[in-house]
Amino acid sequence: MKKISIYMMALLSMGLMACNGDYDPEVGPQSNPQESILKVSDITVNSAKAPQAVSIADFINAQTGTQTSIHIGDVSVKEGAMPTNTILKACVEFSLKEDFSDKISVDAASLADTTAICVAPDDLQKAYFDKITHNPKKTDLYVRTVLYTVTAGSSEARIGQPDVDYFDTHKISFTPADTGLKISDAYYLVGGPKDWNASAASKEMKFEHSDIDVYDDPVFTITVPAAASGDTEFAFGDAEALDAAAKGDWSKVFGVAEKSTDLTGKFDTRKNLGGNNPFSVPAGCNDIKVSINMADHTYEITPLYAGAIVPDPILYLTGDHYGWGATWVPLVPIHSQPTMSWIIKYLHKGEEFKFAPQPNWGNDFGTSATITDNAGMNPSDNGGNIVTGNAGWYLIKVDNTPGARTIEFHKANIYLFGNTSPAGWSATPEGLFTIPETENGQFVSPAFIADDEVRICVKFDGIDWWQTEFIVNAKGQLDFRGAGGDQARVKVTKGKKTYLNFTTLSGSYK
Repeated sequence: MKKISIYMMALLSMGLMACNGDYDPEVGPQSNPQESILKVSDITVNSAKAPQAVSIADFINAQTGTQTSIHIGDVSVKEGAMPTNTILKACVEFSLKEDFSDKISVDAASLADTTAICVAPDDLQKAYFDKITHNPKKTDLYVRTVLYTVTAGSSEARIGQPDVDYFDTHKISFTPADTGLKISDAYYLVGGPKDWNASAASKEMKFEHSDIDVYDDPVFTITVPAAASGDTEFAFGDAEALDAAAKGDWSKVFGVAEKSTDLTGKFDTRKNLGGNNPFSVPAGCNDIKVSINMADHTYEITPLYAGAIVPDPILYLTGDHYGWGATWVPLVPIHSQPTMSWIIKYLHKGEEFKFAPQPNWGNDFGTSATITDNAGMNPSDNGGNIVTGNAGWYLIKVDNTPGARTIEFHKANIYLFGNTSPAGWSATPEGLFTIPETENGQFVSPAFIADDEVRICVKFDGIDWWQTEFIVNAKGQLDFRGAGGDQARVKVTKGKKTYLNFTTLSGSYK
C-alpha cells in the first residue's frame, strides 16, 4: 500500500480529476438552519455508481499530491420542485457505528454545476483521524447525506428535520492513509530484574495500557523492581521481537538511541542502532517506572525510592517491633494543630508500642493517655505500653497536649479527594480507598474521573481535609503535607488509580 504522510496531506493541492468543485475548509455545517420548503420526498440520493470500497491511497497521488475526489452518490430533484434561484448543498456524515453516535461530518463539493455528491479525500482523512481514530487499519464506515437548499447565495435551509431525515444511508469499506506508523497491542520489558533470555521467553513483564486504541493513546507504562545488585539494564519489544530474541535474534528489540543512562530520550530497534544499546538505571533506587510513547519513539524513566517525606515531625512511635528505641517512626503532624499527629500502621496481635515527642526516650507515653478505640483494635496495658488486641491496619491520631494527652484508633480510611475523585471535594464512601488485609498489601483508590491534580487525605472530625493531605510524588514516595506548605502537584490520568503501600511508604499511579 502507498504510504502518505498525514502532515503532508494538510498541504496537498486540490487538483480534482472528477466531481470538480470548491471545498469548504470547515468540517460540517456550523449552524442550525431553518427547514427548507423543498420536501424530503422531492429528493433522491443514489449511491449505486459510487465506490463501495474507499482507500485514501487510491485517491491521492503520493508523488504530486493531486487528489481525486471521493464520489458518495448522485442527487436528483423531482421536476418542478426546486425553488427559483436555489441550489443544493450537501454534508456527508461517516461513522463506525450504525447509530452514528461517533459521526464525523464532511462538507461536500459545491453542487452548483453537478449532481454528484463528492468529498475531498484529505478532508475525510483529517476528520477521521481527528475525531474517530488514528488507527490505519481497514474498517467499515456507515455513510449518510444531509442536504440543504441555498437560496440567493446565502439563505440556507435544511431539507427535512434535524436528527430525523437523512439520505441514502449505506455502508462502505474504508482504509485510511498508511502513515507508516505501526504500533502493536502489547509491549514487554526484557532484562531488568530478570534474566534476559528467560524474560524474553516468558513475556512476564508486560507494559500497562489504557483501554483506548493504541493509535489514539500510544503511551505504555510499567513499574518493575530494580536489579538486586548493580545497575539495572533492560530493553523492550513486542511479542514478535521477544519471540525472535528467545531464539537468539535480538535485532528487533528497542534500545536507547543516545546515552544509556539518560532518563528521557529517543529509542529505536537494535538493528537500526547497530548495537545492544540497553537502557541503564544506576543502582540505588527500589523500583523503576518506564513510560514509552510508540508514536514518536520517546521514553521517560523514573527511578522510585521507598520512604516517606514527613516534614518536621513532632511525635514518634517505637515498640517491640522496632527494637524498643532502635527505630523511631515519625508521625505526620496535622497542619495548624501544633500538638496533633497521625499515622497509618499495621499492628500485629500482641504488638506493644508507645510514643515520644522526640526520636529518643524521655517524656514518652502509652496507656497513660486517654485512649479511644473506634476501630475494634481492643488495646490493653502492659506496664504503660499499649498492647494490640486485634491485628490489622489502623489510623492512629495522637494529641500530645500536656496534661491532656489522647490516642484515638480509627479504621484506616483514606480518601481520594478533589477533581479526580468520584466523591468530589467530600469525604464520602465514593472516594474511599480499599484497605488491604495483609501487612504488605496495597490501599487502592477509586478510578480517577478526570485528568487533573491528585489529592489524597485522611479525615478527622473538626479537621479540614487539607490539614491531613498527602500524595505520591514523582519518585514514588508518600509525600505528606504535615505542617508544611502545599506539595509539588502531580497530575494523573482519567481511568487510572492510586496504589499506596504504607509498609514501604511508597506508591504509584497506574
